[in-house]
Amino acid sequence: MKNLSKKNKIIIVFGGLGLLLLGAICNDMITKLVRLDEEESSVKTTTKCSMPSVYMALEDRNVYTYCLDTIEINDKGKYVEFKDYYKEHDDALDKLIERMNNKETYKDGGTKLYANEKNDLAVLVCNTIEGNKDIYIGAKDMSYEENFCKNRYSAIDENEFEIVYTISDILSYSDEKYKYVTLYEPNGIDVETVMVEAKFLDNVKRNKTYGFKFTSDSIPFESDIKTVFKNSNLTSIVELKNK
Repeated sequence: MKNLSKKNKIIIVFGGLGLLLLGAICNDMITKLVRLDEEESSVKTTTKCSMPSVYMALEDRNVYTYCLDTIEINDKGKYVEFKDYYKEHDDALDKLIERMNNKETYKDGGTKLYANEKNDLAVLVCNTIEGNKDIYIGAKDMSYEENFCKNRYSAIDENEFEIVYTISDILSYSDEKYKYVTLYEPNGIDVETVMVEAKFLDNVKRNKTYGFKFTSDSIPFESDIKTVFKNSNLTSIVELKNK
């Protein structure tokens, strides 16, 4: 198994199927062993995360992880990424949800939160009136957060607005006043490299998520990265605080 000693681990065994699901939680805490069809479980903990991370981009939905760094399956004694396993077993998500209890159904069209008091995993299956079908996988105490189940590329209709991006890379440019910055949105679909004034990047780091604040006189327009930077002026980049 990979060395994840500095991170909290969730280990889940599907009894009788020979499958093991592992998620490494963002916090430095203890290891937990959970069997979905047995009564063995671990100490319960609370995690703090600000944004979900895309795990799989499917044709009609995204699958996100929330406070989980990785998901692996022990398939016949070999550890493989859950998303790689899913490519050959497209019912894997359904089997995961079948082993959980419907904790709550929301009046947004039918979004459902699944969990199990005997384990440390929760799954939110979006089914909104707007047509969002995304899935979120997280620790047992995960709830329906405000930024969950949102449709991609909603229209920007305010002159001052903020969008959350993760910075994956920062590269120099011939003009020292600017740098190339590669960004992606929480939904993980839109990834773009844009030019940003270097003065905004003094305190930012790669692989961290920030709030980008903009102003624009060109509203309305779509919220994909390329369109936002084309029609807006960046005013600041702020670090997000954990909840």
